[in-house]
Amino acid sequence: MVIVTTNLVQLDAVVTDKSGRPVTDLQPEDFELLESGHARQITGFSYISLTSEGSLSNATPASRTGVDRAKKSGPPLTLHAFRPETVRRAIAIVVDDFGLSFESTARLRSALEKFIQEQTLRTDLIAVIRASGGAGALQQFTSNRAQILATVKRLRWYPTGRGGMSAIDSFSPIDNNENGLELKGYSANRPPDLSSKEFFGGSLGALGFVIQGLSRFPGRKSIVLISDNLPVTGREAQVSGIARALDRLIERANQYSIVISTMDARGLPKAGLTADDSQYNLAANQINTRGRERRMKFTVQQDALSYLAKQTGGIFIHDNNDLTDGLRQIIDGEQGYYLLAYRPDDLDAEAGTARGRTYKVSLRLKRPGLEVRTRSGFHRTTLTREGDGPVKGKDDLLREALASPFVREGVRLKLTALFTGGSQIKILLHVDARDIEFVKSPDDTYNGSFDIAAVAFDDNGKVAKQVARTQTLRVPPRGYEQLLRDGFVYSITVPMQTPGAYQLRLALRDGTSGRLGSDSQFVEVPDVKKTRLTVSGFVVQRVEPDASLQHAAEMPRTSVEGTGSDGARWGPAVRRFDAGDLLTYSYLIYGARRNSGTDSPTLLSQIRLFRADKEVFTGRAVPVVASQQSSSGGIVAEGTLRLGTGLTPGEYFLQVIVADKLAAVEKQLSDQWIDFEIVK
Repeated sequence: MVIVTTNLVQLDAVVTDKSGRPVTDLQPEDFELLESGHARQITGFSYISLTSEGSLSNATPASRTGVDRAKKSGPPLTLHAFRPETVRRAIAIVVDDFGLSFESTARLRSALEKFIQEQTLRTDLIAVIRASGGAGALQQFTSNRAQILATVKRLRWYPTGRGGMSAIDSFSPIDNNENGLELKGYSANRPPDLSSKEFFGGSLGALGFVIQGLSRFPGRKSIVLISDNLPVTGREAQVSGIARALDRLIERANQYSIVISTMDARGLPKAGLTADDSQYNLAANQINTRGRERRMKFTVQQDALSYLAKQTGGIFIHDNNDLTDGLRQIIDGEQGYYLLAYRPDDLDAEAGTARGRTYKVSLRLKRPGLEVRTRSGFHRTTLTREGDGPVKGKDDLLREALASPFVREGVRLKLTALFTGGSQIKILLHVDARDIEFVKSPDDTYNGSFDIAAVAFDDNGKVAKQVARTQTLRVPPRGYEQLLRDGFVYSITVPMQTPGAYQLRLALRDGTSGRLGSDSQFVEVPDVKKTRLTVSGFVVQRVEPDASLQHAAEMPRTSVEGTGSDGARWGPAVRRFDAGDLLTYSYLIYGARRNSGTDSPTLLSQIRLFRADKEVFTGRAVPVVASQQSSSGGIVAEGTLRLGTGLTPGEYFLQVIVADKLAAVEKQLSDQWIDFEIVK
């Protein structure tokens, strides 16, 4: 990263061998650092690894079926908003759908699904952003693989953009001169059209939004820009200002320590004749001219992609038909980096003289056979302090908390969001009442208030629905101590107009102190008209032992006994249980196929329990009884689980897997996760 302080510049660099594998054992004497061509002494040096957890948590071999993948995959790191200190890598995958062909879009969708499942870490904060989606970058960052994959599945070709049906334009049997007259037997004497500038501003604008959004993120920040063409030709670029726009984006990325890697989604070029090319009515010189123009255009369309990667320390992937392998090469280059520090040459100059200067920085390696990637320079600017600028109102603060992918813990709260049928999302919010400031009134009651806002962002980062309200609290003296001890549960219903995958974010502001709390969760509203299996609405709570529950899935017992307690913590909003408790869980199933003869589905369900990434219990696969249906047409499924008395306190994840034996292989499986805590 590039950080300019009063006495130091820090520069990041990635070193790989000829095979692209990271090299991690270099020392300061292996580097030569140059600023504007002059050698500088390296005063600080370290290597920062980003993959210390040792393995890809959700990585599964491609040969496994969907059922195996669901059963073998580990739990998510969290189902809620991330804490900033837990983020090691933030990766924004910008899909330039303005510049992708129909052919490339289909191939890219499959490659991204495989890449997300097999090559990313649980700690990675990832966003898949469509250029046509506008300024929704910050809202899409999440660690939830289900949400990321839902976004990937909805990637679509942009028919009026720069990309056509095919990744390579085919020959046309018509050749016209500059006046539009058809030429036969020879070619027009005019320069080829290499521009393809349609929606160029949209592509660069989306990249600018992502850079701005990533600027406030901690950890390693990377952008992967995927396009078929991002053409910049000399004369046209100067006239339209495209070259200057690219340089400004590079300057901002370098200032915020953001690495931009790029990929040409067309793969290996097909500059020669193909089966799609029509040679009818074309002479040999016309065919040769078109082949030459095709090769020139292919190269020009890669220029900006190559330039962005080189200037920001990224990788440019091209001429590779295996898009998943290309993405793997990019992510392999982000396993760690060297951090070098030095003093700039004009450190002691007056601030006004140095301000606004662009520094050209380069690194050389003294050890042969290695390659180094780093940014080309940085621009010295005056940094503003956090408190500078106009005072923000409560609405501004709530909007900031809703837009951020990170949790705010000024008010500690826990969000549980689930689809309950009827195209609506039910929010259960548990609030720690100790973070709400109450004022005692003359009649001995305690009074408080809070502002609350909930927003559902769709898979393009746009606001699909929002709800806001102000709530007052009036607590009698006899219930005040219990309120502080147990907190309180607040519920909201968010009506949704259309099915889809949503990231639900909620922010709460204490009306007296101004303290903020926030959380988020991924929710999928199923399309009840389609026949794709979907598990939704997962609820877990404690129940008292009953004779009718004697067939509950039971975990092995030990001699360690759990402790009992009373309170709302057993309910579906809080989910704090004791070892040995009997739990009941329920969920809704949509899209199950029905047997033509009996009009009944053939469903199997199975549960798994995890402590961190370790599986501690797996239940038997049992038939789902479809005797009860919700008002929205979903099948209500229920089950019970007795917790083992030897389970250690901490956070646990419960997974339910449902298989539809009547559905096609790619549609026969769905799963859902929920978290809970075991207390002492």
